Amino acid sequence: PLAKLSQSITGSQDGQHDDFVIVDSEGYYRGMGNIVDLLREITEVQIRQARHANPLTGLPGNMLINEALTQWLAGNEPFTALYCDLDNFKAFNDAYGYARGDRLLIALAQLMQSQVGEADFVGHVGGDDFMLLLGAEGWEATCRKILHGFAAIVPEFYDASDCQAGGLLLENRQGVEVFFPLVTLSLAARPVLPGGPENALDIATQLSELKIQAKKQAGNSLFVDRRTR
Repeated sequence: PLAKLSQSITGSQDGQHDDFVIVDSEGYYRGMGNIVDLLREITEVQIRQARHANPLTGLPGNMLINEALTQWLAGNEPFTALYCDLDNFKAFNDAYGYARGDRLLIALAQLMQSQVGEADFVGHVGGDDFMLLLGAEGWEATCRKILHGFAAIVPEFYDASDCQAGGLLLENRQGVEVFFPLVTLSLAARPVLPGGPENALDIATQLSELKIQAKKQAGNSLFVDRRTR
């Protein structure tokens, strides 16, 4: 990645040279690079990422999510795609307002970023929907940490009385009081094996279907598609 390349090069420069040598994995010469060109490329990438980022969380938005998913599929390595959605979030917003709802979304985004690996991907589809792309090793443990962490921070966003009651008692459009438990997180996981026929649109469609199953489970939950394809 360009960012890692930049860190490696600038960290080893003595300030007197602007060029560096490029070699392949076998150590053979492949060409020359220039720091100014590298910084220009990084700047262009950062501008593009900022343009297509979610304005609330700063995470990659839909366009960058689709590109990342396409790249992961082309990498010919196993990985897991996850759709992340909050339960009872609308009731939370209705009761406390969008400002507190935004704070909760930002906290969730920061939590996920802190738990995933350096090579993993976190995107913000919009609203309370997020997308994760995790490497094949240890992805379930990562999901459990996210779920556990989210369960720990959610009570902080509720008033003490509502938190003690375990949720909110609100009137619906018919004037009937309905109880909404504390906001929980549902994760729908789709393991992806290399060499499959799926494209980014297929995976996104399947995750939308899996999300419905995930939200049927009570509490903070992980639903995994175990079907072989």
